[in-house]
Formats: sequence, structure tokens, C-alpha cells
Amino acid sequence: PYRTIQEMNLPGGYLPDWIMQCLFGASSLAWRFYDLALVATISGSMFFIARRSERFAALWASCLFMLIHARDGMREAGERDLFASALLIAGVAAWLWARRHNRVGPAFLFGLAAGAALSVKPTFLFFCLLPVVDQLISPSERGLFLRRCAVVLAGVACPLLACILWLASIRSLSDFVYTVRVLVPYHASLGHATWSFLLYNSVSPMFLLLALWLAIEVLNHLLSRQAEISLPDAAV
Repeated sequence: PYRTIQEMNLPGGYLPDWIMQCLFGASSLAWRFYDLALVATISGSMFFIARRSERFAALWASCLFMLIHARDGMREAGERDLFASALLIAGVAAWLWARRHNRVGPAFLFGLAAGAALSVKPTFLFFCLLPVVDQLISPSERGLFLRRCAVVLAGVACPLLACILWLASIRSLSDFVYTVRVLVPYHASLGHATWSFLLYNSVSPMFLLLALWLAIEVLNHLLSRQAEISLPDAAV
């Protein structure tokens, strides 16, 4: 890769295929087992994220995810995005584990998952900001927060360092740098998508469901406040 093969993907893109072939082999059936394993990982993470009183929500989310994923057909089986999604959702579960039990260790698992996803696609860099956003929404003790951030950075660095060492071992590190600095910008300059095209192709069925859920939540909040205002009047 990068030296004898012009590769557009980051080095971490080879990790899912390597894991799949090591665990299940190289057959078509193995690819389906790998896809089901990723879906099971995502569903298990959803149940871990949900509290005991929210198990039905986790079951609903898991079933909904499986239905939408299955709708795409086998051409989307085992995709890098699915692999990265499994990593990121498992990372959220690890971060909540650290938050709920006031621990630092599980935050390393979050960083490890975020770093592995980042080695697949660079846009997942924003996910690494989750600890900062969480601190702003629900502040914790400053020293504990700083220790968690240090552990997260260490976890993120491990997969990235592993990619660098792997590229160096196959003598492709300089070629990878050349690809990032020269070839990728060149191909990106050949044709720019319009904003309308980007917006149209970024709409997912999940956005419609999310909009419906938000509308229901807002309506429920307004009705609850109206009921609270009406109760004192009724008592009088």
C-alpha cells in the first residue's frame, strides 16, 4: 500500500479486513459472520449505554439499526464505516463506564476506540472531543477530568503510532506522506461537489426519525409545563 498500490484510504482501513480474515477466514460466509459480529457489538454497546430502566430503548435502537443496515443489502456488509461505528459506540460505552463509576481506566478504552476509528477515516477526529463536550454539559472534578483527558490522548495515540510503525516496517511511510500531501489534494481539486449535492446526499432516514423524536420531546415538555401551570389554578 502507498508504495506499489495507490491507496486512497488511511492505513487503519486494512485493520477490519485483517481482523475478519483472522477470525472467520476469507470466504463469503466469513464476511457475513464478520458483519453480524459488528452489528452484535453495536447492539451490545447500546445495552451497556442504557441503564436498567432503559432496556426497551436499547432494544428498540438495536432493532432499528439492524433494519436500516439490512436495508442497504450485502454490498454494505462489513464496510469500514460500520467497523468505525462499532468502535465509536463501544467507546461511548467505555466513557460512560468511566463517568458512572468515577474511574480513569475505562477512558483509555474510549481513546483506543477513537484512535482506531481515526486511523480509518480522519473525520472521526471530532469524536475525540466528546470528553470536553461532556465536561461542559456535566462538569466533574477538574483533576479527574484532566487525568481522563491524558488517558484518552494516550489511547488515541496507540493506534496512530501502530499505523506509523506498520508503514515504516513495509517501507511505505514516505509514500504515505506523499499521498497525503500531493496526490490527495490533487484528486480533490479535479472536481468539487456543490453544496446542494452534499446536502442532498447527507440526508438519512435516521434524520427524519430524529426530527420526529425531537418534535415529540418538545411537545411532551410543553404539555408537562402547561399541566404544572394549570394545577395551582385548579387547586385555588
